[in-house]
Amino acid sequence: MTKTMNKNKDLSQTLKGYENKWVVLTPDYERVVSSGDELNETMSRVEQTQKDKVVFFKVIPPSYVPTTL
Repeated sequence: MTKTMNKNKDLSQTLKGYENKWVVLTPDYERVVSSGDELNETMSRVEQTQKDKVVFFKVIPPSYVPTTL
């Protein structure tokens, strides 16, 4: 069974202060495990056995997110 994320999850508080950084989140998107300026740097801080159990992504500043389409 594949888990899916609630598409309406508000990450604004979780990701506050991580703009322009790579982050690693727990699978439930509740907690930042690691962060850094470069993906390789950020990945190196995560245990090898945990890499398939976390979410990696780049946080963009809110000003880059369109408010209307």
